[in-house]
Amino acid sequence: MSKKEDFMEHMDELINFRNNSGTVSRHMAMKITDAKPGWARGEMLCQAFHMNPIGSVHGGMVFLLADFVAGTAALTRGKVGSTSNASAYFVNPAYMPEKLIAEASEIKTGQCLSTYDVVVRDDQGKIISKIVIEFYNLRIDFDDYVRNMLKHETDLYFDKNVFGEDKVEAKTFGLLDGKQPEE
Repeated sequence: MSKKEDFMEHMDELINFRNNSGTVSRHMAMKITDAKPGWARGEMLCQAFHMNPIGSVHGGMVFLLADFVAGTAALTRGKVGSTSNASAYFVNPAYMPEKLIAEASEIKTGQCLSTYDVVVRDDQGKIISKIVIEFYNLRIDFDDYVRNMLKHETDLYFDKNVFGEDKVEAKTFGLLDGKQPEE
């Protein structure tokens, strides 16, 4: 059995991988709660920094959650992709929810493109957004992708800027500089 097949048979490992791989979603209080082939569910614990000036969750945060969950659904098929297109419909504001829950379902997966339908709800079950996300399937070996993500870390350092506002300094170690993972 290949590493890819073994990885796909253990969705709990995929969930752990996505929740702990040093991505922006981890730093934005997002996590995957369930996954199966072509489908994933995740949530975001809403914090003050997720809110816009009118007191609802910012649409960009809703989209980030949807993209994270849809990307996980794509990974359940062994597809490593980059978002190439999306259509988002924000049908209700998310006023001060405890959390948002997103479910991504596969519409179609092909060699070049994978498309997912994502519904984002608040903790009361009200639909906040419906988003269709399309990924361009990168020509990356799945085993190399997993090995690279597991061997490198992304650290965030929080500080205050000159106005006393929080700022973030990101430091990546090997993820974006073209280095190959060590064996």
